[in-house]
Amino acid sequence: MNPYAWAIHSLEERLAAVDDPFKVAGLYAPSRLAAPPSVTEDTSAGLRATFPAAAPVRASGGPIDFVLDTMGEEGVQHLPVRIYAARRERLRCIVVPHWNATDGGYDRLAAILCRCGITTYVVTMPHHGTRGVPGARVANRFLNADLDATVSSVRQAVAEVRALVAWLTAAGGPEVVIVGVSLGSCIAGLVGAVERRVTRYVLVLSAGDFGETVWLGRATRHIRAALDDHVTLEELRRVWAVISPESYIDAIRENGSQIYLITGIFDTVVPPPASRRFVRKLRDGGVPTKVSELWCGHYTLGLFPFNLISVACILWFLLRGHAHPA
Repeated sequence: MNPYAWAIHSLEERLAAVDDPFKVAGLYAPSRLAAPPSVTEDTSAGLRATFPAAAPVRASGGPIDFVLDTMGEEGVQHLPVRIYAARRERLRCIVVPHWNATDGGYDRLAAILCRCGITTYVVTMPHHGTRGVPGARVANRFLNADLDATVSSVRQAVAEVRALVAWLTAAGGPEVVIVGVSLGSCIAGLVGAVERRVTRYVLVLSAGDFGETVWLGRATRHIRAALDDHVTLEELRRVWAVISPESYIDAIRENGSQIYLITGIFDTVVPPPASRRFVRKLRDGGVPTKVSELWCGHYTLGLFPFNLISVACILWFLLRGHAHPA
């Protein structure tokens, strides 16, 4: 390992270890779900059954922070959203944060997008922030060893993002785009399979196979430890295929989605081979796909200079658009 790679890996490990004492995988619970029709059959009806939309009911609050009440399978849910309004609006962007994102963690990104004419809406995912356990540092209820509970969390997040899209597009206005980071990129990729009102997505630190990412990733090795004696990687892949974006590449293409991936060469949370395989599958499936590989890891993407480079990449894609694979 060369000195640069060693330095990045050492820094990544120090940053990753900060949350380790707060991570709890819980007890393994096998899936009780049958194979979803959207995975075994390429039908729009199957996709709608797997990721039903939540209906926007009402929005309340001020011009900066508001709550969008949505009605879905789990009844009325309160989706906190923070708005960064651009004076001369060119685009509207929904940001879906990473696992364990803190309130205000995307203020800087949103402020930059806002200054460039992109009104930004940062959502709070289920079990995060004010929707989670008070004072909790890790959203253990979102992602854990209960296989169906994790599926339910992802489905809820997808439904809520779709509800926000519906609310934003109801009265017309500029184009809506979506930026997802890490776990949020999985949510964004799944939205791309079921949502025709959005066609441009930025997936930051992303891969297409949910089960493989959890099994091999540094951030989720506590979950792997809880699963190890009960399931194999292939079994986990099959169960979580329903929440793996690569299961829906045909639907992503049919919706006219354009994808831009930003990855880290030294990422130990989302393995680079998995990200590259996802890119190949997207391109082979006819999805217009652009990718930028940065010389950083998962956690160091948030540090200078990689944070600024990634923001520049996002702005380039959103403001110039992208129509053809690189």
